[in-house]
Amino acid sequence: MTELDSFHRKKDPDAEAALKLEISGLQEALNERDRTIGDLKKQMKYYVAFAENSITGHPDEPTKEEVEAQLNQRLVQLQEELDGAKVRRK
Repeated sequence: MTELDSFHRKKDPDAEAALKLEISGLQEALNERDRTIGDLKKQMKYYVAFAENSITGHPDEPTKEEVEAQLNQRLVQLQEELDGAKVRRK
């Protein structure tokens, strides 16, 4: 604050009360801004996680290689069952 501001406050006692009111209003505005920024950061985390899952797939889903390995194992099992049924039939 400058000397001029100090002089004006001494001259007008209501100016100090108005200044305090203005300061509290500005502090509330800053607090609201900080809450909004915090909420936006949380929301961005969800958007980023959604985008990453959209690109890479859900972590619980098997990869293409895992699915192919499972299918190949099942194919081998079915072939062995078929060969076993043929042997028993003869």
